[in-house]
Amino acid sequence: MKILLLIIFGLLLTNSAIAQPKKSDVNVNDDMLIKKRIEELFKLSKKSDYKKASEYIAYKGTDTTRKLEAVINYNDTLEQRQAKEICDAIKVLLDSTKKYSFNQFFMQRQKDLQWYYWMMTFHQETMADSATVGFIKVNNKYVLGAIN
Repeated sequence: MKILLLIIFGLLLTNSAIAQPKKSDVNVNDDMLIKKRIEELFKLSKKSDYKKASEYIAYKGTDTTRKLEAVINYNDTLEQRQAKEICDAIKVLLDSTKKYSFNQFFMQRQKDLQWYYWMMTFHQETMADSATVGFIKVNNKYVLGAIN
């Protein structure tokens, strides 16, 4: 199960190098807002509300003028599919998880983007999986940019 989830997330959300946290990069004003956005996205994914969830996911398609600069446009068929795939992968992870925890928050500037990360643990029946969830700001809202 762990390998399947890693492959799914790797295929869906590439091009995000995760840097190690530095205490000086932490901004406690952002952590709770991003935690709330993650939990909202998880709820929407569990309900398969792809249209609403698309507002929580950064565009990562081929249009370089929009890549990580806009959210998914649910009116576009290809972007609809991207929202569905991401939400379905999150739902699979959550369905196999008894509980999850937020372990550490940090920020990292990469190229021209400020990234906000939560290191999380997903506790399952006999094991635990770790993931780093990366958010960026698009139109003054935090949106999912990567899960590794």
